[in-house]
Amino acid sequence: MTKPSKAVQKACQVLRNKVRYKKASFRLPGTSINDPDDTGKIRECTRLFVETWIVPILDGIESGDTKGLNLRCLCEPGDKMGD
Repeated sequence: MTKPSKAVQKACQVLRNKVRYKKASFRLPGTSINDPDDTGKIRECTRLFVETWIVPILDGIESGDTKGLNLRCLCEPGDKMGD
């Protein structure tokens, strides 16, 4: 297992923080701009997916766990930007 560079590790940490929406604020269509429940509702709806798929992949990249990444991504469809 090869340890990723400090830049890759830092990028994973930043992405992990971003996908958890720690500093984000959202408003659902049709709700009042003053409705404080929108952000909480959206965070809860996405939390399970983020914590079970995105964060473990970031953890694997950050730690250099290529075996774990291969297992997690086995049989998953990929995507190429621009396609």
